[in-house]
Amino acid sequence: MEIPKPVAWAIIIVVALLAIGTAWYFSGGGRASGQISRDAYPEVKGEMRLPDSELQQAPPPLPGVGGR
Repeated sequence: MEIPKPVAWAIIIVVALLAIGTAWYFSGGGRASGQISRDAYPEVKGEMRLPDSELQQAPPPLPGVGGR
């Protein structure tokens, strides 16, 4: 059974486009690899720091840990 030439060309073109698209997607999708887009970070509005007292507090002890 032979495949007509136009059908063969169509299959070759579809496979080539899928290969190119897959390579483009896994290579970073047009942006430089290793770059993280700005949309990945939350928007910072004004001064959003925790008070120093909250930063220096230790987490509460876990129950049953610590020998008590």
